[in-house]
Amino acid sequence: MHLFVPSRHPARLSPIFIGFTLVFWITLPASTRADPPPVEDPPVLSETPKAGLVPPPVAEDEKPMPAVAAPVLPALTGTRLSISRFTSLTAGVEELEKVWAVFNSPQRGESRERLVALAATHSAARLWLFMLSAESGLATEVLAAIPQLKKDFPDLKDFLVLKAALVHWKTRNLEGALALAQLVATGPYAHEGLALQILIAREKQDGPQLEKVLALIVESAAVSRSEKAAFRVELATWMHKRKAPAEQWLPHLMWVWTNTPLSASSRAAEAMAQTFTRKGLPARATCAQKIERAQILADQMLHDATINTLTGVKSCTREEQCQMLYLHGRALSFQKKRKEAESVLFRAVTTCEKTKNLDLRVKAKYLSGRNARRQGKLDLAAAYYRRVHKEHPDHTYADDGLYHEALSWFSRKNPTRAVAVLRDLVKRHPRGDMADEARWRIVLADLEAGRWAAGVKSLASVRQSQVPTAPFEDWGRLLYWQGRCAQLTGDTAGARTFYAETVATAPVTYYALLALNRLEQLKTGDGTALLKKLMAATSPSAWPWATVEHADFAKPAFARLVQFARLGLSDEMDHELHLLDRDLPLGEIPDADRPFWRGMMFAYLLVGENTTAMRLQGRVLFDYAQGWPAANLRRLWEVAYPRPYDTETRAAAAKFGFNVHHLTGLTREESLFNATIRSSAGALGLGQVMPA
Repeated sequence: MHLFVPSRHPARLSPIFIGFTLVFWITLPASTRADPPPVEDPPVLSETPKAGLVPPPVAEDEKPMPAVAAPVLPALTGTRLSISRFTSLTAGVEELEKVWAVFNSPQRGESRERLVALAATHSAARLWLFMLSAESGLATEVLAAIPQLKKDFPDLKDFLVLKAALVHWKTRNLEGALALAQLVATGPYAHEGLALQILIAREKQDGPQLEKVLALIVESAAVSRSEKAAFRVELATWMHKRKAPAEQWLPHLMWVWTNTPLSASSRAAEAMAQTFTRKGLPARATCAQKIERAQILADQMLHDATINTLTGVKSCTREEQCQMLYLHGRALSFQKKRKEAESVLFRAVTTCEKTKNLDLRVKAKYLSGRNARRQGKLDLAAAYYRRVHKEHPDHTYADDGLYHEALSWFSRKNPTRAVAVLRDLVKRHPRGDMADEARWRIVLADLEAGRWAAGVKSLASVRQSQVPTAPFEDWGRLLYWQGRCAQLTGDTAGARTFYAETVATAPVTYYALLALNRLEQLKTGDGTALLKKLMAATSPSAWPWATVEHADFAKPAFARLVQFARLGLSDEMDHELHLLDRDLPLGEIPDADRPFWRGMMFAYLLVGENTTAMRLQGRVLFDYAQGWPAANLRRLWEVAYPRPYDTETRAAAAKFGFNVHHLTGLTREESLFNATIRSSAGALGLGQVMPA
């Protein structure tokens, strides 16, 4: 399935500057899908008689049994995913690949006849034919296919039953649909099974059954918060219709108001409560409910709504007052109402200090410091930050407090005290998330003052502790400035070494480009020669890993995901990803999760979701960024820098006089190759061009 499918995930990330690497895309093929890698297991060699020898006749009862095809080795074994075995079920079967292309196109229905012909010999064809029959409402064919498909795909039995239930619903066989929906209502398709039961109860106008199923689905972990809100409003409505006491259905409306603020369901809940009880939900809300609602609004950066939610609250505990004051002060600070925020945050610091809520005690001081710094009250800011790290030395904000206290002193034109604080940070929190940045600020103080020799020593100290981390921007910065300081102190040989190391180990950073230019300045041709050497070894059919391992791979949901990937059913993969409680990451991920998302990258490549795979490799994992597109990193570069629409891009580049690589890079950064995307500013298409 060598298809390019525009990403179904239009979420955008902040672009990472890698434009200079596009100059070297000429070395990459336009295709982003190389041939499948070689299998891990060596082939079994057949024994052939030597030339000139005739094998003796074999007695009838000694004749060997007919050759049996070797079993297909599983792609997934426990927690291990084998990359070479993780192949499409159409791989190597030309006719199956052709019919899949039709099945996966707008002319889907035209694949039926060819699927029927292939169904006898290919399990994938049987399942696609089953899905086509389900979509067409052919209940007899669907039910007849299930027994064999359960044998073909034992992991997908609930999926098959759900499809059959939906066929019954489509053909108005309500009893048949209900029976099958109840079968899947406790498994991986519980959400869909319960939702179908709700549709059936509505159709039959069976109020008691509808209320019963609604009560189940609002407690289901598989249902999203927004869906639960709509179901809770419907549940409250039915309870009111049967004249249940208000204390039974009002909690459902209050949950909606609390957990889905400003939504259509929330407005419906408020209207219902006001109409039937003459008292609105805000007036009924407890402090805890208002705080929960305000926290959701704060997370959505809806500051006016956050403040409105917190007004008029009475009879709260001190713990609740601490939470309310912090959220109120935070909203004011984000609205740049610094003076008002200062007063509220001062009360938050004072109130929270009398509670056991350690996290808010720290955050209130930290936010007060940030607000004061943005007001220009640098001494006050430094005092708050100092309280953070002195009073809470073991909190995760302690190194942040030290770092921002140092920045306050820099702003006060007191670099000596600032550097002293930074050195204290590095000493007390050598592995903290601000330690590397603190080390760099110490170096920067030397560089800004032109103390190049001191910079050499500071940079060497930083290098002893800094661990290279993808995408290697910090690492590239360190190496480049080691080279620059060496050059400025007369150590030309050392400068060459550092510049070459920058180019080799931080290729997608701005500093690699700077280092290349410096090499050319030192000796014309050195940069070009280095690139030629780095790009010399190529092995386009190899991946860096033979297998990837993660605990989630042993879960049934991932086993189903692997099956759906091999069948090319990307929409069904999303369902299993949700059951694994995972969403596509938008940025940095824990190291422990990297193998999982590598496995998902291969799954998306398998189904043709190339832009989703690109997002994972090119903006989250950055495995390719360890080196140039040579040896076993080349395949990863092809994933990170796909070139769909290559023909159109080259034509546009020629027409308007653009560099084709720059235009491809612009498209990658602006639209993720989504030709139908529209930005919040109204820009359209691949290059995000504003309409006239």
